[in-house]
Amino acid sequence: DGAITSENGYNTPLGIAKFINHTELYGYKYVVLEFGARKRGDIKTLCRLYKPTVGVVTGACPQHLSTFGSFANVLKAKRELVECIPDGGFCVLNTQDKSVARFVNAGICKKVPAGKGVRAEVKSRTLMGTTLVVSSRGKTAEVTLPQFADYAAQTYKTCFTVCNCLNQPFDVTIVNSAKIKQVPHRMQVTHNGVYHIVDDSYNADISGVKSCCKAVRPFDCVKVAIAQGIVECGES
Repeated sequence: DGAITSENGYNTPLGIAKFINHTELYGYKYVVLEFGARKRGDIKTLCRLYKPTVGVVTGACPQHLSTFGSFANVLKAKRELVECIPDGGFCVLNTQDKSVARFVNAGICKKVPAGKGVRAEVKSRTLMGTTLVVSSRGKTAEVTLPQFADYAAQTYKTCFTVCNCLNQPFDVTIVNSAKIKQVPHRMQVTHNGVYHIVDDSYNADISGVKSCCKAVRPFDCVKVAIAQGIVECGES
C-alpha cells in the first residue's frame, strides 16, 4: 500500500527520469521502477542512478540478442540487479526459471524465492481474466485478475511475495489486488463486439510467443494470429 509505479514502458535512464520529474511522489512510501537493458552494464547504470533496495527478477529469455550478443550476456545483465541490491535489502527471484535460480549466490542482499509462503490456485479462467484462491499466513481469499495468461498466477505470487517481505498485511494485499489492471500490449484483452482481441505485441522473444499461443489454445473458437515478427534477435 502507498506505492506508485512507472507506466508507458519507461525503463531507460531518461525515461525513468521523465517519470520521476513529472510525477507527484509525495505521500508514497514505495516507487516501483522497471529497469530495461539492451547491453551489459545498462542495469548497473540504472542501479547507480536510482539505487534500489528491493529487486525482482521474473525470468530470463533470449531477447535483444542483436545488442547483447548472446544469452549469456543477457543473464549477466540481469544478475547486475541482484549484485547491486545493498545489504539489508532483498531480491525476489523466480527460481522456477533455472537460469534465474543461479542468482541466489549473487551479491550480498537477501534472496527470496518467488511464491515463498504463498499459494495461488486457479479456480477459473476465461479470456477476460483468472480467478485465484490465494492463501498466505493462515488466511485465504479469492482474487480475480484481468490477466488470463498461464503465468498470471506465478506473477501474482511473485508480487505477493514482495508484499509479504515488506510486512504488508494479508488483507491489505487482497484489497489492493482489485486495483490490478491489464498492461497495454502485454496479453491485453479487448472485445470489439464481435471478436476478442489478445494484444501481445510488446513481445520481444520466442518464448513469449509460445506462451501466448499456449494461453489461447484451450479456448474452443476460431483463432487468427497476426504476427509482426520478433526484432533484435540477431542471427537467431
